[in-house]
Amino acid sequence: LLKANIWIVDRNYSILNDDVTLKNIIYQNWREVMTEDDNVDTRPDFLCMTNYGDEIGKIILIEIKRPSVRLKFSMLEQVMRYRNILQKYSGITSFSFEAYLVGRELEQLLIPNPFKNSGITIKTYTDFIGEARRFYRDYKSIMEQEKYAI
Repeated sequence: LLKANIWIVDRNYSILNDDVTLKNIIYQNWREVMTEDDNVDTRPDFLCMTNYGDEIGKIILIEIKRPSVRLKFSMLEQVMRYRNILQKYSGITSFSFEAYLVGRELEQLLIPNPFKNSGITIKTYTDFIGEARRFYRDYKSIMEQEKYAI
């Protein structure tokens, strides 16, 4: 569902890879070969980007957990490992990197979400849908008010 509707997360995102191993992502994009100690066969759910002209503006990693699974600190660590590996092998230290960990509910430790400054956002499915609804409701309202918009 999300692959066909990435706009739910952000209307400016384009999917680079979905369900592809980090090993393949690193090789396809940066022609680097990962070492075995970096968990080469792990696979983030989505790797997205925003771009400004010919340049990548931001890399976005999205890790989605099943609705039956409560988000835990160990899952946040997983996202951090993905980010570190991507930064290590890309050779790019100046790009903006964001990550999302998404699930139905959060364990108590993650509820205050002290990780916002790390570039990692923890959200529930309800958060994503609510934000998309608000944005497109506001967009629709603006379009309806503009005489020449439609």
